[in-house]
Amino acid sequence: MIRLRTPRNFGIRQNKESLRTPNSIIVIACEGKTEEEYFKLFNIKSKIIKVKDISIEVLEKLDLSDTKSAPKHVIDLLEEYRIHYQIDNDELWMVIDRDRQNNSKKQLEEIVESCNNQGFNIALSNPTFELWILLHIKTISEYEDDVLQKIKDNKKVNKNKRFLEKELSNLLGGYTKGVIKKDLILPNVKTAIKQAKQIDKQFKTRKLDNFGTTVFLLAEKIIK
Repeated sequence: MIRLRTPRNFGIRQNKESLRTPNSIIVIACEGKTEEEYFKLFNIKSKIIKVKDISIEVLEKLDLSDTKSAPKHVIDLLEEYRIHYQIDNDELWMVIDRDRQNNSKKQLEEIVESCNNQGFNIALSNPTFELWILLHIKTISEYEDDVLQKIKDNKKVNKNKRFLEKELSNLLGGYTKGVIKKDLILPNVKTAIKQAKQIDKQFKTRKLDNFGTTVFLLAEKIIK
């Protein structure tokens, strides 16, 4: 059984034993609401997909007025969690986007280096986390080259949406960031993992600008 706890103010020390499960805990810090809601799905008791006997802690941004860059904020959350709760041997994950429109390559290179130095795991999506969602519901190899390029570029198609968001909206009959349709997503987690692995194998090494998503590494740790 998987248990997900609600966010806590970092200044308040919890009983260390209350944070433990018989096996382990995975701590996930996310950039956006979509990622948070996605990982919360694994707290739902479901016959559709089985999860390992772990506890997932999704760290959320409590101060909405915080103007720090998203990746920097995410890594700060992990640092604060580790310091305040003094938990050893946990799996600390940073879920971020390449998102060229908002994150410079130099900025992300510094973040990756910092994560590597501190032992944090990284689940990176290029261009955005919406690609990981897409892999649950669409066979990526079915796209024509021109459409696939639009997915990679993920440019704005209107005032409110980029191409990936518009594509998900077409496939799902509507898509809003932060809203995950669990009945369409949960049954297809293994499909997303398989497709993400296939994309990943196209490259000899993992680089920031590689198209794809390594969220599959985290998903494999969660599901049986």
